[in-house]
Amino acid sequence: MRPTINENAEPEKKEQVLVSLDDAVQKSLEIYDELPTSSQQNDIFSQFYELPLPILNPVQIDLVLQHILQEHPRERVNKCHTALYFTTILRKSYVAGNNNFVLHTKDSMIKHLGGMMLSGDGIDKLLQLTIYGGVGERCGSTSCFLDLQIHGNIGGIPFENMSYSHITIHGAIGDPTNFNYRAFKSTFKTTNENTYEKLKKMLAPADKNHVLFYDAQGNILERYPCDQQ
Repeated sequence: MRPTINENAEPEKKEQVLVSLDDAVQKSLEIYDELPTSSQQNDIFSQFYELPLPILNPVQIDLVLQHILQEHPRERVNKCHTALYFTTILRKSYVAGNNNFVLHTKDSMIKHLGGMMLSGDGIDKLLQLTIYGGVGERCGSTSCFLDLQIHGNIGGIPFENMSYSHITIHGAIGDPTNFNYRAFKSTFKTTNENTYEKLKKMLAPADKNHVLFYDAQGNILERYPCDQQ
């Protein structure tokens, strides 16, 4: 049985205080350990819906991530099979009635996290996900009906083919590229002026997107396009 860190312990003692994991978290970690690497990515795409993952609550899901970050090198964790794995876990939990998910990614930069067809069930039933930490490239790709808040930096080519979503970014964003992608009917908010300028270049108003730049108190300082309310 895997140990877990007691976050209530004193900092210098956290590595020494062990608590038993419940069976659902244990099983989820065992499944992650057995996932193929990116060299076998086609197999992952064809099989991830069939992974026998248990239904976890939001606290358990973040606990799974913390153990993955603790036990695996960043080179493995940051690959897109990790995002695909968490899309499956989050979606199963959401369908079971859970929401308001929180993930602490720490110093990782997981590609496609918040993407890989992660979705809620409608504009009035958004799947709510808050990420504390960074996210790798193609964050939010192919997702819809998502309320995504990111308290960290994001890699390049984000929000590819995202639709009907609300995105809040409290960090920097990777440089736009010439990759031909679009987001549709989504709202993007940020407190970072450089991020606001990049989002304006990336997102086409014709696709009914709009971008809001606001301050720490929630006051809107500028919007794009400027005629959208």
